[in-house]
Amino acid sequence: MTSVDNSENNSAPLGKLILLRHGQSTWNAENLFTGWWDADLSEKGRAEATAADNWNRYLRSVAEMENVRKRATRDIEAARRAGVEKLATELLAIAERMLTQQNYHFGEGARAAFAEYLTRRIAQPHFANARSVRNALDRIRLRQASRLFAEQVGATPDQVARSRRAHFARRLLDDTTLRDETTSAAREYCHANSCRRSAERHLALWESLR
Repeated sequence: MTSVDNSENNSAPLGKLILLRHGQSTWNAENLFTGWWDADLSEKGRAEATAADNWNRYLRSVAEMENVRKRATRDIEAARRAGVEKLATELLAIAERMLTQQNYHFGEGARAAFAEYLTRRIAQPHFANARSVRNALDRIRLRQASRLFAEQVGATPDQVARSRRAHFARRLLDDTTLRDETTSAAREYCHANSCRRSAERHLALWESLR
């Protein structure tokens, strides 16, 4: 009895090919050619037949258990996908209510993109249902506000904040009573980070809105 497995030689395994030899007959034991004659099995042949039958039963049991395992795996995966899709649909409705309460709404394509995000996020660790949805919406609003701010002002909020800090530092240096050599390095730094251009952009924006 020989078992041949092609799984190592092919990317798509075809399974196992099992070759089973007839049990030894009395004529085989005497090294005689049987031809069409159906000779009885010898003692060794009967033992070989019993072993082959047991091996056949074992292989069938393994195949049946593997089929059951595969069906169970497919059923579990189908149930998981259905559960994720249902949960994502419910959370998407919650997200829309949260946005409505804050006078926001999903733009074109945003709803489908957020639904896909929820489907992926649910499968990741530490998902907290509605809390994770709220955190995601907060991040979305922050990024949207940053984009609008940059489009209208010409600088990001962080750049404006740094400019304001540099301007405040310049005012402190102008009002200080320390000697010039003590503050020269700080004055050079503040001059390099002047907010003059940012102020000009703010003034132009204010003039356009008047």
